[in-house]
Order: sequence, then C-alpha cells, then structure tokens
Amino acid sequence: MYLDIIDSLGISKIIEKTRAEVNAIGEKPASEALRRITKSEEFSKAVVLLGTETDADKLEVLKRYIQLDSTKTERRRIGINREISTTQDKFKVLGAILSCFIGLKKEQRLRDHDRVILWIDEMEDLIYFTAKQYRPFTQGIRDLLDSVSSFITIFMNVTLASPEAVENIKVLFGTALWERISQHIYFDELSAAEGIRYIKDLLKQYRRSSSNFADSYPFQEKGLELLVQSVEKRTPREINRRCNMVLERAAQDGLFTHIDGEKPPIDSHYVKGMAKEIGESESE
Repeated sequence: MYLDIIDSLGISKIIEKTRAEVNAIGEKPASEALRRITKSEEFSKAVVLLGTETDADKLEVLKRYIQLDSTKTERRRIGINREISTTQDKFKVLGAILSCFIGLKKEQRLRDHDRVILWIDEMEDLIYFTAKQYRPFTQGIRDLLDSVSSFITIFMNVTLASPEAVENIKVLFGTALWERISQHIYFDELSAAEGIRYIKDLLKQYRRSSSNFADSYPFQEKGLELLVQSVEKRTPREINRRCNMVLERAAQDGLFTHIDGEKPPIDSHYVKGMAKEIGESESE
C-alpha cells in the first residue's frame, strides 16, 4: 500500500509540497513537526531534506530512499542511517509525507490546511492474512490517525459476505482501531434502475466529450437493462465484473470493428447468451 500511495501522489509532487511547507514555516519548525509525527529523527530528517536539498544527485538518492530503492552506501551519502523497512516505518514516513500535503502549521485554521482523503479498498481481504501480517497493518492505520492532524479522513471499504461477518472484521481491526472509527456507513445493493444509472455514469466519465453516442453505448438500452438484471448481487464490484466480462468478450467477437454511435453493438440477445454462459461457468 505504501508504494501505491507514493506512486499515486507522485514523487515530484511530494517534493513540491514538502518544499512549500518547509519554506512556509521554516526548516527547524518543519523538522520539529515531522519529528513529532514520525517519532524518528532519521525519518523526519529525510522528509525535510526532500524540501531543502539542492544537489541533484543527492535528491535522486532521496527519491530512491522514499521509494524503498536505496542502498546503504547511498543512504550514507545523504546522512540517513535508518532504512524504511518495517510496516511501521512505512506508516511513519507516509504520515510525514501526508502531513506536508495537509500543512504543518500548528494552528488548526481551515485556511492553513488541506484535507487529505485516503481510501483503502478491499479491507475484507485481511481475513486471508495471518495475525503476524495484519496486526502491523492495522496498528499502522491507528498510528496514522493518531499522529497526523485532524485534516485526514480515512475510508476503509469492506464488502461483507453476510451481516454477521462484521464481527470477524471487528476482530481483525482490533479494539484500538475499531474504537477510532467515527462513522459506519452501510450501502444496500443497488436497485436495477440505480445499477443502470451507475453504468451510464461510468461510461460518460470515460467517453470523449465530443462524441454524440447514446448514453448506454456500447450497450443497447434493452441489453444494458438485461445485464443489470442478471447480476445476482448488485454491488458496484459485481456490476463492474459483469460489464468487464461482457465487454471483453464483445471485443474478442469483433463487435467493435465498425463503430456506429446510433446503433450500439451489444444488444439483449448478446447479453442473454453471455448471462447463460456465465451462469454455467459459475455453477461448475
């Protein structure tokens, strides 16, 4: 997860934000603030260096350090002795970086800070890990909530197999993290109409603004309705999965060879055939 977030933020943007915060409040106050967050002189020093280092070669080493790709010799060059190795180390450095995006000023004024929203999906997969694996992770999230300012919001998305499964998730999260959750949001399965609207919204987001295709394209309206009705559990994930299967098969079958915006290629007959095929494969 650490590298996914670093890649998503972008190392150049991380440097830009860190540099802006160090310049805004000064190197010493920034160092002190990051030391409180990381509880580590080495990690806080590394993040501050991202905002102060002017030597191009050393800055490249710092980038590799944050991306977990530096050698001991390289770390010695920039004066950092501690490697980012454990799960807790990663959460400490992540907390420092996110704090630079939020703002390091002590005052809790809205104008001095930005809100960072972190969405962690598929948290139910924790059940596949051993306690040795998931406990450092859940502890890291807890420490992140405690160390970073109140301008961070963490969504932990869990898809439950049944209502009773919430007790299993509670055990995996642990009491300390569970008690820090401020709000529980439950989503019911989508109705057929909501599922259709959900798919059309997604199609609209990825369609070129200049196109004048039907809002259901590449599905015909009846085909789209049948697809949604054939999904047993109408969660966004299951709808996405079913759409992906139909679209991939349609591409393999050459339905997109000739594009006609007024006549979408995936009709109810094609979807019905796919639904039967999917039902047979899932029952095997």
